[in-house]
Amino acid sequence: MTMRLAVETRPFGDAPLIGAELGQIRFTQPILPETDLCVRITFEAIEEGHGQRSYNMLKVETLDAASGDTLIRQRWRMLRT
Repeated sequence: MTMRLAVETRPFGDAPLIGAELGQIRFTQPILPETDLCVRITFEAIEEGHGQRSYNMLKVETLDAASGDTLIRQRWRMLRT
């Protein structure tokens, strides 16, 4: 669900979200049915890879849209296009 929210928000403009590696997923609260969700993506760093590749290091939080409480925390490593 968080990935779908992130894709729909287009955080990098026209650049597509590809090559995602998810890690450190933490559910901080139960998510009840009918909860409205939103996503907050924070750019943290650029990681140099092998050859010409590099990666965006992102902190991704899924929030309860009504209260602003963080429900899921995770780290994404995304291929830079």
